[in-house]
Amino acid sequence: MFNTIAKYTLILFIFLNFSCASVPSAQQSPQAVTPADSRPVWVSNRYSEFDRSRYIAEVGAASTREMAESQALANIARQFETSISADQTLVNNYQEFVRNGMTSWSENTTNQEIIRTASNIDFLVGTEIRAVWHDTRTNTFHAVAVMEKARAIPVYMEIIQANFDLINNLTTMSQQEKNTLEGYSRYWYAGVIADMNRTYANIVTLLGTAPTQSIVSGNNYRLEAQNILRNIPIEITVINDSNRRIQNAFSAAVSDLGFRTGGNNSRYKLEVNVITTPRPSRDGFEQAYIDISANIIDRQTNAVLFPYSFPSPYHEGHRTYSEAVNRCYNTAVEIINNGDDTKNPPLLSYSQYLRDYLSHFISGR
Repeated sequence: MFNTIAKYTLILFIFLNFSCASVPSAQQSPQAVTPADSRPVWVSNRYSEFDRSRYIAEVGAASTREMAESQALANIARQFETSISADQTLVNNYQEFVRNGMTSWSENTTNQEIIRTASNIDFLVGTEIRAVWHDTRTNTFHAVAVMEKARAIPVYMEIIQANFDLINNLTTMSQQEKNTLEGYSRYWYAGVIADMNRTYANIVTLLGTAPTQSIVSGNNYRLEAQNILRNIPIEITVINDSNRRIQNAFSAAVSDLGFRTGGNNSRYKLEVNVITTPRPSRDGFEQAYIDISANIIDRQTNAVLFPYSFPSPYHEGHRTYSEAVNRCYNTAVEIINNGDDTKNPPLLSYSQYLRDYLSHFISGR
């Protein structure tokens, strides 16, 4: 049943930024154009020929056949507009999860294939152009797009069930496994998948049925992910600090995400190394470089999990070298706190960097 995804003409509204012009010509139907003197009834009453209980039907009209077909497809998509709630970030996260091979968390190989295929669905399943009519008197093309409910419902139900199984595998673990960075990421991804399931469930509901299981909001899993962070202390050590300025900046960034800081026996340790070096004086000003690296280390495995460093040493100048160094520390604190959008690509603040890294940190099987 699932291979119907590859067989039928489809259209995506859930992936945002949809426009009529975005529908590729490959989705256009090979249907013959009805002669001009045989105006079909569906032009003015689309459900006269397509049973409302079996189909969703919409008509489009434009000066070219391609535009008419695109308009008809867009009109079907528009019926789902108020109930489909998937933004592009969510879709990107879902696709990236699948692209990185994380479907291995689904132990059923059939489910793995369903999820991989679902991540590439950029259409509403079971939709096709059924007929086209050219009104030569006004030089207007009319096209009717039809979504067959019987084709679409089983596909989405399979996707929903496969995602349920994946969520269950991601969130089933011991308490010891749960209170780790990987435990956080597993719950974070469970939230992404749960929200995608809400999108699929909304489509199924609009088609006249309902999922067999209760759909849980992704916020439930994200809230638990935040609770996990509160149970993970991170020890922070800084080599060559200046009045704890660098220490305080990293501590604030880590705390902003919800981690506890401190402790000498924590599983995770943030090791920060600050290096300042002189550079040739210029125009009577002393110059200094500052370079910072910060690595979160898993003491259990001795693995470096989140390597962070400035892309190149920053430098500052002053009439005295000591003040040039002092300005370097001020610059470093500013970058740790707020990033640097003058770089290409922009350098993220440490809290944003760590947040992004955590959202990708999960091992496959």
